[in-house]
Amino acid sequence: MNYLKFCLVGFFILSLFGCNINFNVSDINSEIEKIIGTPTPPQTPEPSNPPEPPIDVTEPPQQLITSIIYADDMTTCLLRDKKLTCSGENAHYQKLTGDTTNVITPLQINIITEDVLAYESGVNFTCILLSSRKVNCWGTNDLGQLGNGTNISSPTPVEVLNLENVSKITLGWKHACALLLDGGVKCWGDNNSGELGRGFTTSSGGLNTPDYVSGLTSGVFDISAGSAKSEHTCALIGDGMKCWGMNSWGQLGDGTKVSKFVPTDVLGLGAGSEVIKLAPSRYSSCAVLTENRIKCWGDNDYGQLGNNNLGVNSITPVDVNLSALASDETVIDAGLGEDQGCLLTNKGAVYCWGRDNYGQLGDGVIGSNMAKPTLSLLTSGVTQLSVGRYHNCVIMEPNQQVQCWGYNLFGQLGQGNTTPSPVPLLFN
Repeated sequence: MNYLKFCLVGFFILSLFGCNINFNVSDINSEIEKIIGTPTPPQTPEPSNPPEPPIDVTEPPQQLITSIIYADDMTTCLLRDKKLTCSGENAHYQKLTGDTTNVITPLQINIITEDVLAYESGVNFTCILLSSRKVNCWGTNDLGQLGNGTNISSPTPVEVLNLENVSKITLGWKHACALLLDGGVKCWGDNNSGELGRGFTTSSGGLNTPDYVSGLTSGVFDISAGSAKSEHTCALIGDGMKCWGMNSWGQLGDGTKVSKFVPTDVLGLGAGSEVIKLAPSRYSSCAVLTENRIKCWGDNDYGQLGNNNLGVNSITPVDVNLSALASDETVIDAGLGEDQGCLLTNKGAVYCWGRDNYGQLGDGVIGSNMAKPTLSLLTSGVTQLSVGRYHNCVIMEPNQQVQCWGYNLFGQLGQGNTTPSPVPLLFN
């Protein structure tokens, strides 16, 4: 465009000379401005604000504290920043102190140097899942529950053989199972009731090396033998929930009281996608389902099925009575102890039901058995729930404080004493 304007200006001046026209300089300038326009004077830039100082990114972000609480058989362990702090029974070297004196005040376990991802305690042995995705166990080994190819007990951790790439561990009475990253399940230890799921029983000695559960070499999403140290195990697979092992009280939920030596379908739960959480116990089992439902089955002597039908056992799943929950409350987690159950809602409240002989319902009194879920003293603020054999623990917001209540004969409440408590107490 500028090139064209200059050509026009040149043509205009030549025309003036060629036509012998009288003109002065001001006339020429006037005509040129008509062609190319009035030039714009240069603009002085506006002063700008000084640039913001660069953001300091050298300060590392604050580390988030990751905590998991385990209320197990007669033990409580807090896994925080991949390190264990425990209290409770120590008769089988559970606390790795080098002796068998019970630990009634929480003690950090420093002998384990590798990062711990998960912890589980059986009736007389303990196992941990390490960051290497391998498993170490220690304690009594009369039935091969340490999984190291021997039946020799060990007061210190030994590596479980034939086991790697583990995503979860679960311990029963005297057996253990592991869920692998590829969805397979391996078990080892006591097999008197077929709890290893290999299609047969073992009357003595157990099986001291892990092997696959029959039919479960892949496709499993979750496993659990419960926290009350059951003699059966359950698994969540794509088409539902399966259990195997002891079934004397109908705890397998298959409509019989006959023990099963291979995984057997739990009846009446719907597709596997409807099951959110497995919660087996020693004589009963529960499952948390979608659409705000819990179903339980098995022994109901103390109301642990939660269906408000005290004393009536069931060999198939029955609905837990959730009438005590507010209309805007939904169940997000639940667990089952030996004779009591507890659930956690989206409001951070804890409800419990069943036996209360040690205050394990957490309602402030001892002995108030409940046949359906009843609100505990924890009405809000709970972010994590762990239901043990006779005691329970939670993690509270905002500072991830741990509180426990119930049975305390071995100091598992972490109070420095052995007094049971129906009131949640700070795990010191």
